[in-house]
Amino acid sequence: MIRALYAALLCVHPPAFRQRFAAEMLCIFDEVSSSRERSFLLYDALRSFAFQWLFRSKLWIFAVAFLLALVSALIGLHPYS
Repeated sequence: MIRALYAALLCVHPPAFRQRFAAEMLCIFDEVSSSRERSFLLYDALRSFAFQWLFRSKLWIFAVAFLLALVSALIGLHPYS
């Protein structure tokens, strides 16, 4: 079950990352035996997924812009008023 989740998480990484690292990451996952180690690898893959999509893709710029617009709207700062 956890292996299927790990493999699915690798599949949704960006294509360049997936092509370069997914086979090796899955091989390492298969080699560890304890559930604690597998849980850590699952956490690491999730963290890697977030990092790859948010920071490498420059998506974080839109997230920051959206948050700044939301905060300014909530506190009443309107640039066109």
